[in-house]
Amino acid sequence: MFAGGHQPVYASGECEIDPARRELRILGLGVPIGGRAFEILEVLAQSAGELVTKDELMNRVWLGAVVTENTLTSMQEQFAGRSVRIGVCWRLSPAAAIA
Repeated sequence: MFAGGHQPVYASGECEIDPARRELRILGLGVPIGGRAFEILEVLAQSAGELVTKDELMNRVWLGAVVTENTLTSMQEQFAGRSVRIGVCWRLSPAAAIA
């Protein structure tokens, strides 16, 4: 936990990930995403500048539960509709706030 019990808000360009509120905001507007999708973004934000392997991502998001690669592929497809990519790199598009 961070000093005073506060978690940081991660920001990149017009995107913000607020772990305490479990919100993704683009251009200040909340973007509705599912719980697991948010957890993936949170792990990536916490690991900014570091490689996050598929196995590490699956272990951190699904907390050791047995999941298949199809699960991660399914999450990737959910992101695709919002112009979010996971894998080698990830990005958030302002168009996701409008959709």
